[in-house]
Amino acid sequence: MTTSRSPAEFSRLLKALADDVVYAHIYWRMALNIGTLLNEHPLVEAQSRTFWYLTYSAHVSTALQHLCRAYDQEKSSLHLLSWLREIESNLTLFDNEAFRERLKDNAYVQSLSESAAKPDPGALATDIALCTATDPHVRTLVSYRGSHAAHRSKKLALRERDHSPSILEDAVESLLPRSLDILNRYSYMFTAEIYSTLMTGRDDYKYIFKAVEASVLQARGCDAG
Repeated sequence: MTTSRSPAEFSRLLKALADDVVYAHIYWRMALNIGTLLNEHPLVEAQSRTFWYLTYSAHVSTALQHLCRAYDQEKSSLHLLSWLREIESNLTLFDNEAFRERLKDNAYVQSLSESAAKPDPGALATDIALCTATDPHVRTLVSYRGSHAAHRSKKLALRERDHSPSILEDAVESLLPRSLDILNRYSYMFTAEIYSTLMTGRDDYKYIFKAVEASVLQARGCDAG
């Protein structure tokens, strides 16, 4: 059962949920980028295999932790599903008058109020369905959380390791953009703001690859000389 929320309460829920959605994107993208560069620069990987393995694994695990929280199904927790149900029960927060009041100090409140429409019940119901465990990708992620992340399944641990491609990656690649799309759709309706997943300094790590590779090649040149 959902509760009637004040604008300030709903805003806090929105920002807390956004942390999980945004950081899931940031850590997952970083993991993929690091993996790509390690393949392109085997010389760099060879200098610190343990460090790069742990770094890559930590980014993947952190991304999955945030994404699992975003698609959690526990009734008392904050996640996309419970947040959408909050919206369903608090549609008056999205009334044009309420929107204007929240943004009354914004010089562009008039034009913004014309573009930030109230949630459509049909579209909201569709988004709710996309965040429940009846969706195959959500079900895959929820299963992963229950058997690997939050708990470790004895049954799975007793099996021989399966090296076939995991369906989890397909689920993650589908659920990440879905989560951001849903978050930003209702965030814009509520406060005319959307969240970016592009963090300042996101490419700083590339310098490490360039510096290490240059240093090793220089040292080899000196040794050869």
